[in-house]
Amino acid sequence: MRILHVIDSLDAGGSAQQVRLLAPTLAGDGCTVDVCCLGSGGPIVEELRRGGVAVHVLGWTRWLDAAALWELRRLVRTGGHDVIHVWRLAALRVVAMVARESLPRIVVSSPLPSHGQLTWWDRWVLRRVKCVALAGEAERQRCMQDGLSDVRWQGVPAAVALDRRSASAVAWATRYPRRIACAGRLERGRGFREAIWAVDILGQIFPDLHLLIAGAGPRRPALQEMIDRLAIRNAHFLGDSIVTANLLAAADVCWVPTRIDRGRRAALEAMAMGRAVVASDVPCLRELIRDGETGYLVTPGDPVAIARRTRALLRDPKLCARVGCAAQEEVQARFGLPRVATRWHCLYNDLAA
Repeated sequence: MRILHVIDSLDAGGSAQQVRLLAPTLAGDGCTVDVCCLGSGGPIVEELRRGGVAVHVLGWTRWLDAAALWELRRLVRTGGHDVIHVWRLAALRVVAMVARESLPRIVVSSPLPSHGQLTWWDRWVLRRVKCVALAGEAERQRCMQDGLSDVRWQGVPAAVALDRRSASAVAWATRYPRRIACAGRLERGRGFREAIWAVDILGQIFPDLHLLIAGAGPRRPALQEMIDRLAIRNAHFLGDSIVTANLLAAADVCWVPTRIDRGRRAALEAMAMGRAVVASDVPCLRELIRDGETGYLVTPGDPVAIARRTRALLRDPKLCARVGCAAQEEVQARFGLPRVATRWHCLYNDLAA
């Protein structure tokens, strides 16, 4: 089977990480896998190539790039792929523009915009693809609210690697005795402001506690200004160049404090590392976490609730370890990479039949 993955950018986002995990696994299972990245590549490109995946980086840098459009059109039309898997709405819009006749061969993941509603054009395109793949019931409900009740959809959970990359744990522990990890794009609604307030509260009880934030985004300057203005000494930005899995593996507790329906990947990665997670009670996280068993859910936007739950975990290391182990077992059973890759392989076979 020949599969073409099309994505707008191989960045640090959840869709790019899914491509990073799934494409080499499918190639190892005997599929011929191509990845077409419309924009920038980055370190994921070489990792994919080492895994036996052919990667085409088009380097789209401006609003209308004729060379990139022509190359994408060639790949889609002449590649002989049985299935075209498009990740994110931005990439789907471009594919529909250059090769509309290929829509009946396309399966789409992450079909909803980060902010706002779908346009009429988006709905028109999504109704003509072969299948819309959704990570869970919360995402399906959002599609229904956006007027997509008549599309064919299939539920496939997000994949997560179950390795335990903790080589840098000693380095983190040397500098920061107690560590709370928080990872994601620094943008409005993700709850990083509340996380900074919560760690400032906890710092009064645990003077050696530090919040380590991995990620980049437009809110970074405002959040840094808040830290400086309030002289909060135990919150630190690490940027987006670190290996997030190493940070999560070295954490005592992981936070996903989002105020919007986001944060699935950060929660999954932390749970896969066997870490206790304190997360906001939003639909996509409610699907992952059984409150009090595999993690804890708190009211979105409530730093006091985050601090209170984390205090209980830090004061009871046995409870913290027990919750982390239960989370890891849950992820292994539901979201392990081999299991999810098999689900995708079956879906591809079904769509190509």
